Amino acid sequence: FFYPIGWNIAFPSDTPYGVAYLPYLPREQSLASMRKMLEDLAASGGNCIRLWQSTWWNALEWNERDDNYGGIGHYNLKNAWITDQVLETCGRLGIHALFTMQNHTRYFREEWARHPLRRRNGGFLYGPYDYWRDERAVAPTRRELAYAIARFADSPACLSWDFVSEVDNI
Repeated sequence: FFYPIGWNIAFPSDTPYGVAYLPYLPREQSLASMRKMLEDLAASGGNCIRLWQSTWWNALEWNERDDNYGGIGHYNLKNAWITDQVLETCGRLGIHALFTMQNHTRYFREEWARHPLRRRNGGFLYGPYDYWRDERAVAPTRRELAYAIARFADSPACLSWDFVSEVDNI
């Protein structure tokens, strides 16, 4: 029987838009701060986290104008490596990860303006809700999911997958 006890460590800081929502978290995004939080969790008896693929931390694909992204269909190998390292650390510490493929904020103002499938950015979607209605969004999403599953699913740290965080907020 597995009883998950843990934290929502979606990313190693809480300043995705330059605002410190939780000032006790590190101000900088770093693999070292993520590892420290995982070590603290394990030391306190925790065994589970929720890990987002957020666009400001370790998402696989996003707008080509953003740091280390190449646009739809071009996966960010730096971020894939970061995720590899997080999963390796989780495995070593006996922590399991609920792997969240998309953060809900991709469909909010701050990130929707940069969403690579948005029409103004060269995509085909007029608004965030079109992502769920337009058949053309299915193919790139399936490719990204297939890549993530092929790359990360064999990690013993992968407990489960969900498609998007906080879907009720979209």
